[in-house]
Amino acid sequence: MNPNDIPDWLLPEGTSRSTWQWMTSGAVADSHDRGLLGSPMEALELRLLRDVFPTPRRIVDLGCGSGRLCKPLLDAGHCVVGIDLSPSMLSVAAQRLGTQPDRLQLIRGSLVSLNYLRPETFDGALCMASTLGMISSRSLRVRALANMSRLLTHEGTLLVHVHRFWHLLRMSGGRTRLAASLLRSCLGQTEFFDCTSGTPDVCRFPLHLYSAGELKRDCAAAGLVISSWTAVGPVDMSAESLQRYAFRSPSKYRTLMWQPIVGWIVECRRSSRSISSS
Repeated sequence: MNPNDIPDWLLPEGTSRSTWQWMTSGAVADSHDRGLLGSPMEALELRLLRDVFPTPRRIVDLGCGSGRLCKPLLDAGHCVVGIDLSPSMLSVAAQRLGTQPDRLQLIRGSLVSLNYLRPETFDGALCMASTLGMISSRSLRVRALANMSRLLTHEGTLLVHVHRFWHLLRMSGGRTRLAASLLRSCLGQTEFFDCTSGTPDVCRFPLHLYSAGELKRDCAAAGLVISSWTAVGPVDMSAESLQRYAFRSPSKYRTLMWQPIVGWIVECRRSSRSISSS
């Protein structure tokens, strides 16, 4: 059966119809990485992977897509589990990464439901490419974050990438999109801070964009503490310019609306509360 022929009630929890259509498209899987390969964003990701995971560990890539970040992790000696909901993405990942049964596992699954993985299994976890924002509804995004927290060892580290909502103010037509988001939220169609992403030739789907405060609150609700924020900027912004927006303290997240930050990659650890209750 064509994946797009399934009824709404069979869609994975937290996945909209348009998101499902996008992630099951073979065309998207084949072209997904082209905009990131060799980009400043990828260079930033690879630097963070080296800094945060300097020695071989057991790492889970949540929303691994076509395996773009699994490969450098494997090359660095890590054992990797890649999880994604898209069968076409996982097929590309399997072709890219080859068979490494002792160090690599690829699993099809949703981040909203990770009960098939044992708690405290991984020393590190990734949720990159704004995968968290693709989950519909705030309660399910918090549940996904709580799942990630549950998988970490007490000393484990999670890296999460999100896009920043207020960057719309700096974009052409951004104020119109912001007003449209507010209107749709008032009508109960979507949540405020939901925007659209995707591939124009396949489909557009809702993507939740974050404010710094909301991200901090959602992580706290999931039993996570943010220990550092790395700013992700426009492609024409140098790493030196972005450095002024980086901050280490979990209590300092005063990022002003007009600052040129497209998103963040945050480094999280389990809070003492979540550890004591586990």
